[in-house]
Amino acid sequence: MKLLNTLVVLLMLSRCGICEDTQPARLGVTRGFGLGSFWAEIQIDRTVYISHDYCEAAGLMGLYPAEVRKNTVRLHVGNKICNYHIL
Repeated sequence: MKLLNTLVVLLMLSRCGICEDTQPARLGVTRGFGLGSFWAEIQIDRTVYISHDYCEAAGLMGLYPAEVRKNTVRLHVGNKICNYHIL
């Protein structure tokens, strides 16, 4: 499974439309405290970013190339870019 995830990340990073400063990120969505609230957890290296945002293209979990810009994490999901505002 790790080999498959690594191959997917390498394939996504090798695409010419993605800039060089992307890093592999692991996305996970968990339940929040209130009814119907969810948290997006994005892990890049050892840092975990938390956001209330949800992107339908990324789904509930996955491994995607990402960029961190100020208060936003941008995930490259196919041809779409999902923006997550960091709390």
